[in-house]
Amino acid sequence: MPLSSLIPPASPRRAGASPRTAAKVTALQRGIDVLNCFVPVNQPLSHTELSRLTGLPKATVTRLVATLLHAGLLRQDHRSDKYELGPRVPSFSSAYFSTFDVRAFARPLMERLALDTDLSVQLTVPADLDMLIIEVCRPPTSMLVTRLDIGGRIPMSTSAAGRAYLACVDPGTREALLRRMEVTHGEHWGPIRKQVDVAIREAQRIGYCRSMGEFYPDVHAIASALHTPRGDIVALNCGGPSTLLSRQRIVNQVGPMLVDVTVRLGAVMGA
Repeated sequence: MPLSSLIPPASPRRAGASPRTAAKVTALQRGIDVLNCFVPVNQPLSHTELSRLTGLPKATVTRLVATLLHAGLLRQDHRSDKYELGPRVPSFSSAYFSTFDVRAFARPLMERLALDTDLSVQLTVPADLDMLIIEVCRPPTSMLVTRLDIGGRIPMSTSAAGRAYLACVDPGTREALLRRMEVTHGEHWGPIRKQVDVAIREAQRIGYCRSMGEFYPDVHAIASALHTPRGDIVALNCGGPSTLLSRQRIVNQVGPMLVDVTVRLGAVMGA
Protein backbone atom coordinates (compact mmCIF):
# COMPACT_ATOMS: atom_id res chain seq x y z
CA MET A 1 0.00 0.00 0.00
CA PRO A 2 1.56 3.36 -1.00
CA LEU A 3 2.41 5.77 1.82
CA SER A 4 0.29 8.47 0.20
CA SER A 5 -2.81 6.31 0.65
CA LEU A 6 -2.39 6.60 4.43
CA ILE A 7 -2.75 10.38 4.33
CA PRO A 8 -6.36 11.60 4.60
CA PRO A 9 -7.49 13.92 1.81
CA ALA A 10 -8.11 17.59 2.46
CA SER A 11 -11.59 18.35 3.76
CA PRO A 12 -14.02 19.52 1.07
CA ARG A 13 -15.33 23.08 1.32
CA ARG A 14 -18.41 23.24 3.51
CA ALA A 15 -21.50 24.59 1.78
CA GLY A 16 -22.13 28.21 2.75
CA ALA A 17 -18.69 28.76 4.28
CA SER A 18 -17.02 32.04 3.51
CA PRO A 19 -13.80 31.89 1.46
CA ARG A 20 -11.84 33.17 4.47
CA THR A 21 -13.28 30.48 6.77
CA ALA A 22 -12.76 27.75 4.18
CA ALA A 23 -9.14 28.86 3.65
CA LYS A 24 -8.42 28.56 7.37
CA VAL A 25 -9.88 25.04 7.54
CA THR A 26 -7.98 23.98 4.43
CA ALA A 27 -4.71 25.29 5.83
CA LEU A 28 -5.25 23.37 9.05
CA GLN A 29 -6.02 20.17 7.13
CA ARG A 30 -2.89 20.60 5.05
CA GLY A 31 -0.80 20.97 8.20
CA ILE A 32 -2.34 17.76 9.54
CA ASP A 33 -1.57 16.07 6.23
CA VAL A 34 2.11 17.00 6.63
CA LEU A 35 2.22 15.60 10.16
CA ASN A 36 0.48 12.40 9.01
CA CYS A 37 3.32 11.75 6.57
CA PHE A 38 5.62 10.84 9.46
CA VAL A 39 3.36 8.20 11.02
CA PRO A 40 3.81 5.29 8.57
CA VAL A 41 7.49 5.89 7.70
CA ASN A 42 8.91 6.81 11.15
CA GLN A 43 11.92 8.56 9.61
CA PRO A 44 12.98 12.11 8.63
CA LEU A 45 11.46 13.51 5.43
CA SER A 46 12.57 16.25 3.06
CA HIS A 47 10.53 19.05 1.46
CA THR A 48 10.44 17.04 -1.76
CA GLU A 49 9.21 13.89 -0.02
CA LEU A 50 6.55 15.82 1.91
CA SER A 51 5.38 17.47 -1.28
CA ARG A 52 5.13 14.11 -3.04
CA LEU A 53 3.28 12.41 -0.17
CA THR A 54 0.77 15.22 0.36
CA GLY A 55 0.39 16.30 -3.26
CA LEU A 56 1.00 19.91 -2.20
CA PRO A 57 3.29 22.39 -4.00
CA LYS A 58 6.76 22.74 -2.49
CA ALA A 59 6.12 26.41 -1.69
CA THR A 60 3.04 25.46 0.34
CA VAL A 61 4.97 22.71 2.13
CA THR A 62 7.73 25.20 2.98
CA ARG A 63 5.23 27.56 4.67
CA LEU A 64 3.54 24.71 6.55
CA VAL A 65 6.84 23.28 7.73
CA ALA A 66 7.94 26.70 9.00
CA THR A 67 4.72 27.02 11.02
CA LEU A 68 5.01 23.49 12.42
CA LEU A 69 8.66 24.08 13.35
CA HIS A 70 7.70 27.24 15.23
CA ALA A 71 4.95 25.32 17.09
CA GLY A 72 7.36 22.55 18.10
CA LEU A 73 5.42 19.94 16.15
CA LEU A 74 8.35 19.39 13.79
CA ARG A 75 12.10 19.71 14.23
CA GLN A 76 14.92 19.74 11.71
CA ASP A 77 17.52 17.00 11.49
CA HIS A 78 20.57 19.17 10.86
CA ARG A 79 22.62 16.21 9.66
CA SER A 80 20.38 15.77 6.63
CA ASP A 81 18.26 18.97 6.56
CA LYS A 82 15.20 16.75 6.72
CA TYR A 83 12.36 17.02 9.22
CA GLU A 84 10.91 14.78 11.91
CA LEU A 85 8.20 15.01 14.55
CA GLY A 86 8.97 17.59 17.21
CA PRO A 87 9.05 17.71 21.02
CA ARG A 88 5.47 18.95 21.38
CA VAL A 89 3.99 15.79 19.83
CA PRO A 90 4.42 13.49 22.88
CA SER A 91 2.44 15.93 25.05
CA PHE A 92 -0.57 15.46 22.77
CA SER A 93 -0.15 11.69 22.96
CA SER A 94 0.08 11.73 26.75
CA ALA A 95 -3.04 13.87 27.05
CA TYR A 96 -4.90 11.58 24.65
CA PHE A 97 -3.88 8.33 26.34
CA SER A 98 -4.73 9.70 29.79
CA THR A 99 -8.39 9.85 28.78
CA PHE A 100 -8.54 6.05 28.60
CA ASP A 101 -9.27 4.90 32.15
CA VAL A 102 -9.67 1.41 30.71
CA ARG A 103 -5.87 1.09 30.61
CA ALA A 104 -5.65 1.03 34.41
CA PHE A 105 -8.33 -1.67 34.60
CA ALA A 106 -6.87 -3.68 31.75
CA ARG A 107 -3.18 -3.76 32.60
CA PRO A 108 -3.27 -6.31 35.48
CA LEU A 109 -5.42 -8.65 33.38
CA MET A 110 -3.16 -8.17 30.36
CA GLU A 111 -0.03 -8.87 32.39
CA ARG A 112 -1.51 -12.11 33.69
CA LEU A 113 -2.55 -13.18 30.19
CA ALA A 114 0.92 -12.40 28.78
CA LEU A 115 2.55 -14.38 31.59
CA ASP A 116 0.24 -17.38 31.25
CA THR A 117 0.43 -17.59 27.45
CA ASP A 118 4.01 -16.38 26.80
CA LEU A 119 2.51 -14.04 24.18
CA SER A 120 2.25 -10.27 23.70
CA VAL A 121 -1.01 -8.56 24.62
CA GLN A 122 -2.11 -5.16 23.30
CA LEU A 123 -5.06 -2.92 24.12
CA THR A 124 -6.24 -1.02 21.04
CA VAL A 125 -8.76 1.62 20.00
CA PRO A 126 -9.95 2.63 16.52
CA ALA A 127 -8.05 5.37 14.67
CA ASP A 128 -9.49 6.00 11.21
CA LEU A 129 -8.87 2.72 9.31
CA ASP A 130 -6.29 1.49 11.82
CA MET A 131 -6.24 0.32 15.42
CA LEU A 132 -4.11 2.44 17.74
CA ILE A 133 -2.19 0.61 20.49
CA ILE A 134 -2.70 2.30 23.87
CA GLU A 135 -1.25 -0.37 26.17
CA VAL A 136 1.17 -3.30 25.76
CA CYS A 137 2.15 -6.18 28.02
CA ARG A 138 4.85 -8.68 27.13
CA PRO A 139 5.90 -11.93 28.81
CA PRO A 140 9.01 -11.37 30.93
CA THR A 141 10.85 -14.50 29.83
CA SER A 142 10.18 -14.95 26.12
CA MET A 143 12.16 -13.23 23.36
CA LEU A 144 9.80 -14.46 20.66
CA VAL A 145 7.18 -11.73 20.96
CA THR A 146 5.75 -9.15 18.59
CA ARG A 147 7.41 -5.74 18.85
CA LEU A 148 4.28 -3.58 18.72
CA ASP A 149 4.55 -0.59 21.05
CA ILE A 150 2.22 2.03 22.52
CA GLY A 151 1.34 4.55 19.84
CA GLY A 152 1.78 2.03 17.02
CA ARG A 153 -0.97 1.44 14.50
CA ILE A 154 -2.11 -1.79 12.89
CA PRO A 155 -4.50 -2.04 9.92
CA MET A 156 -8.13 -2.60 10.81
CA SER A 157 -8.69 -4.83 7.78
CA THR A 158 -5.94 -7.41 8.31
CA SER A 159 -5.36 -7.40 12.07
CA ALA A 160 -7.28 -9.48 14.57
CA ALA A 161 -7.88 -6.38 16.71
CA GLY A 162 -9.38 -4.48 13.80
CA ARG A 163 -11.65 -7.35 12.84
CA ALA A 164 -12.81 -7.75 16.44
CA TYR A 165 -13.66 -4.05 16.47
CA LEU A 166 -15.61 -4.36 13.21
CA ALA A 167 -17.60 -7.22 14.73
CA CYS A 168 -18.51 -5.00 17.68
CA VAL A 169 -19.66 -1.82 15.91
CA ASP A 170 -23.17 -1.22 14.60
CA PRO A 171 -23.84 -2.49 11.05
CA GLY A 172 -24.06 1.00 9.52
CA THR A 173 -20.67 2.07 10.86
CA ARG A 174 -19.17 -1.26 9.82
CA GLU A 175 -20.36 -0.98 6.22
CA ALA A 176 -19.09 2.59 5.94
CA LEU A 177 -15.66 1.49 7.12
CA LEU A 178 -15.62 -1.49 4.78
CA ARG A 179 -16.47 0.74 1.81
CA ARG A 180 -13.53 2.99 2.65
CA MET A 181 -11.25 -0.04 2.98
CA GLU A 182 -12.32 -1.21 -0.47
CA VAL A 183 -11.07 2.06 -1.93
CA THR A 184 -7.79 1.82 0.01
CA HIS A 185 -7.03 -1.80 -0.94
CA GLY A 186 -8.22 -1.57 -4.54
CA GLU A 187 -7.85 -4.78 -6.52
CA HIS A 188 -6.61 -6.68 -3.45
CA TRP A 189 -9.82 -6.09 -1.53
CA GLY A 190 -11.74 -9.20 -2.66
CA PRO A 191 -9.75 -11.84 -0.71
CA ILE A 192 -9.29 -9.49 2.26
CA ARG A 193 -13.04 -8.81 2.45
CA LYS A 194 -13.73 -12.54 2.57
CA GLN A 195 -11.27 -12.94 5.45
CA VAL A 196 -12.85 -9.98 7.26
CA ASP A 197 -16.36 -11.42 6.87
CA VAL A 198 -15.24 -14.80 8.23
CA ALA A 199 -13.52 -13.12 11.18
CA ILE A 200 -16.57 -11.00 12.01
CA ARG A 201 -18.84 -14.06 12.05
CA GLU A 202 -16.26 -15.89 14.16
CA ALA A 203 -16.05 -13.07 16.72
CA GLN A 204 -19.82 -12.82 16.97
CA ARG A 205 -20.12 -16.58 17.41
CA ILE A 206 -17.30 -17.46 19.84
CA GLY A 207 -16.18 -14.08 21.22
CA TYR A 208 -12.84 -13.71 19.43
CA CYS A 209 -11.46 -13.74 15.89
CA ARG A 210 -8.14 -14.58 14.25
CA SER A 211 -5.54 -13.17 11.88
CA MET A 212 -3.23 -15.96 10.82
CA GLY A 213 -0.28 -14.30 9.09
CA GLU A 214 -2.53 -11.86 7.23
CA PHE A 215 -1.21 -8.73 8.95
CA TYR A 216 2.38 -9.90 9.18
CA PRO A 217 3.83 -13.19 7.82
CA ASP A 218 4.38 -15.95 10.39
CA VAL A 219 2.61 -13.94 13.11
CA HIS A 220 -0.69 -15.22 14.46
CA ALA A 221 -3.05 -13.14 16.58
CA ILE A 222 -6.49 -13.32 18.12
CA ALA A 223 -8.59 -10.47 19.49
CA SER A 224 -11.78 -9.73 21.35
CA ALA A 225 -13.61 -6.41 21.66
CA LEU A 226 -15.96 -4.83 24.18
CA HIS A 227 -17.86 -1.63 24.89
CA THR A 228 -16.59 0.56 27.74
CA PRO A 229 -19.01 2.31 30.13
CA ARG A 230 -18.53 5.62 28.30
CA GLY A 231 -19.45 4.07 24.95
CA ASP A 232 -16.03 3.48 23.38
CA ILE A 233 -15.06 0.16 21.84
CA VAL A 234 -11.67 -1.31 22.72
CA ALA A 235 -10.08 -4.50 21.45
CA LEU A 236 -7.68 -6.82 23.27
CA ASN A 237 -5.15 -8.41 20.94
CA CYS A 238 -3.01 -11.42 21.84
CA GLY A 239 -0.36 -12.58 19.41
CA GLY A 240 3.06 -13.92 18.63
CA PRO A 241 5.02 -16.16 16.25
CA SER A 242 3.02 -18.89 14.55
CA THR A 243 5.27 -21.44 16.26
CA LEU A 244 3.89 -20.30 19.63
CA LEU A 245 0.29 -19.68 18.61
CA SER A 246 -0.96 -22.55 16.50
CA ARG A 247 -4.58 -23.02 15.49
CA GLN A 248 -4.91 -25.89 17.95
CA ARG A 249 -3.52 -23.85 20.82
CA ILE A 250 -5.87 -20.99 19.98
CA VAL A 251 -8.92 -23.24 20.14
CA ASN A 252 -7.86 -25.28 23.17
CA GLN A 253 -6.22 -22.63 25.34
CA VAL A 254 -5.56 -19.05 24.31
CA GLY A 255 -8.92 -18.26 22.75
CA PRO A 256 -10.96 -19.18 25.85
CA MET A 257 -8.43 -17.36 28.06
CA LEU A 258 -8.76 -14.17 26.01
CA VAL A 259 -12.55 -14.30 26.14
CA ASP A 260 -12.38 -14.76 29.92
CA VAL A 261 -10.08 -11.74 30.27
CA THR A 262 -12.42 -9.65 28.11
CA VAL A 263 -15.43 -10.61 30.21
CA ARG A 264 -13.55 -9.86 33.42
CA LEU A 265 -12.41 -6.49 32.08
CA GLY A 266 -15.99 -5.58 31.29
CA ALA A 267 -17.03 -6.63 34.78
CA VAL A 268 -14.40 -4.57 36.63
CA MET A 269 -15.26 -1.52 34.54
CA GLY A 270 -18.97 -1.98 35.07
CA ALA A 271 -19.57 -2.29 31.33
